[in-house]
Amino acid sequence: AGCHPALAENFTAAFSVAVDDREQLVVLQEVERSYLRTIDIGSVQESIRRAVASAHQIQVFDVLLLKPRSVLKTSSGKIRRRACRERYLNRQILPLSVDDICETQNTLVN
Repeated sequence: AGCHPALAENFTAAFSVAVDDREQLVVLQEVERSYLRTIDIGSVQESIRRAVASAHQIQVFDVLLLKPRSVLKTSSGKIRRRACRERYLNRQILPLSVDDICETQNTLVN
């Protein structure tokens, strides 16, 4: 989360998935509410990819930026990685999109 100010601290889930018989890394990352109107999704995703590659010498297969309160946690505050992985594999995660940003901007303006 330290690679970009828009990323919420302690709201990251990283896990592996099998793609063509190879393990691939997926990162789910919440965005700070104050950045929802102005975030450049592609730039932030690239910042995450570069930071992970630099720190761990591994390529990230997929980076999903999420609205606040989207990464599943236990009642004690631990990330529920297995549950996040299952939701990802079942396509039950709604990442931020350009439409979300425009919708947020319209809500704040109106």
